[in-house]
Amino acid sequence: MILIEEANTRQNVYYKYLVDKESGKKTLLKTVEITCESSIVNKVEYCILYDSNMIPIKDAFRFINYNFLDCSPNTKYQAITSLRILYSFLEIFDLNLRELTDNDINNLKYFLRGYSPRGNLITINLNTDRSNTTINTYLAMFRRYTAFLNIENCNLHKISPITTKTFMYGADILVEKNSYVHNEGVNESKTVPMYVSIDEYKKVLDVIAKDYTIREECIVRLMYTGGLRIGEVLGLTIEDVQCRLYKNQDTKKKKKTAFVYTRNRVTDKDYQLAKNLEKPKNRRAYITKNYKQGAGKTSINISLYDKIMEYIDIFHNPNSYNKKDEDKVEDTILEYDFFDEILNPEVKEEYKIKKKSNKSLELFNRNFEKYARADIVDKKANTDENGFPILKNNSYIFINNVGKPLNIISWNKIMREILEKSGLDVDENKREHNLNHRFRHGHAMFLVKELKYTPQQVADRLRQSNPRSAYKYFRLTDDDRATAHDEFSKSLEDSLSKI
Repeated sequence: MILIEEANTRQNVYYKYLVDKESGKKTLLKTVEITCESSIVNKVEYCILYDSNMIPIKDAFRFINYNFLDCSPNTKYQAITSLRILYSFLEIFDLNLRELTDNDINNLKYFLRGYSPRGNLITINLNTDRSNTTINTYLAMFRRYTAFLNIENCNLHKISPITTKTFMYGADILVEKNSYVHNEGVNESKTVPMYVSIDEYKKVLDVIAKDYTIREECIVRLMYTGGLRIGEVLGLTIEDVQCRLYKNQDTKKKKKTAFVYTRNRVTDKDYQLAKNLEKPKNRRAYITKNYKQGAGKTSINISLYDKIMEYIDIFHNPNSYNKKDEDKVEDTILEYDFFDEILNPEVKEEYKIKKKSNKSLELFNRNFEKYARADIVDKKANTDENGFPILKNNSYIFINNVGKPLNIISWNKIMREILEKSGLDVDENKREHNLNHRFRHGHAMFLVKELKYTPQQVADRLRQSNPRSAYKYFRLTDDDRATAHDEFSKSLEDSLSKI
């Protein structure tokens, strides 16, 4: 009997052909693994897919590198992952992409779902299970790929004769729509996304005040009170946080107002990119109209602005403090403490500061200059009334203990730790919920439940490309259902008592 098993490494998933002999021992026949390697030519990164024999897949190369030039890294990664699975399936079952039958596509969907049939001749043992929504996402990428290859009469593109009618967003107009035959049915969720409530937000801030620094406070407040995604927060630079006087059109009084600008830079890493905004290919793009108009702008509280400026002033300038030899502390324990000098015990307590050696301080300064510097993209806003630059050097705001920009892996570890200390539920084994995104969802729920925002207003505030995405925040919460049930029960009892 032939046994096909799914296995995985940290970087990839692969499949093993095994012969299960009568003795019960497994003998490896073949390993099917579609690998991806990257190569940089003239400062442009190209991704190359290889089959199990390390032969480049030319069609996949053209599709990934030429069809996704203006797409986000996540979209490109999704394409790579999709083609890995597709070519693994084709190689395992010796199929030709241009000749897939309806039965082959159904088997492909079983393969995606993680269905593991056991037969007399062949047994398949898959570990990864996927939802209908995820399967449809992969099928959409397969259609995009086969259309790119001009494969005629591809069964993946079959349209269902059944027509459904849905309302166009923002207008009472019914639009007819036909779905794909091979798409899986998806039931829309009836509940709101998992979000951080006001009470939970307060608990998180209390934990941060006790055990962490103002860096963690600023990041969490930007996500919850500003509705920013974690990537947008980690990509913020000093230039992006601005405070100015604005005149109230009604009272004619001037008021101090702070804003955060979200925009992408050439210097950004993938985890620092803002979603749905233009990603510049070179620095010349900074002066283009598309880039300037595409920047996001979010108002924030003045107290948060002041806290961010305070963090920058202290944590970006370790040389600004007076050295006290008697206060030397062994360089251990806290990840966030990198100063060589401190002002006083109060500052030390509030910001959890520990002293580092001169060698550590030199490393911090060297890393800061090499890795934390960022492009200045708005020359006009960075010029004072006399024509001099306001900001000589720009840098990413949130940095780690050695002077490099805080990365998403380190932050996710800190975020999980904070939520656990706050008593909030976190996924133990399978990580289904984006812990950072709960704060953005919490921001949206506050807009809906407390400020009574409309779906369009929520979408505008969250800078969502599709306004329909805001609808999920208008679903009933479990508390809403419980309250409605209590009200119904009481009303029913009152009515029965009157009979």
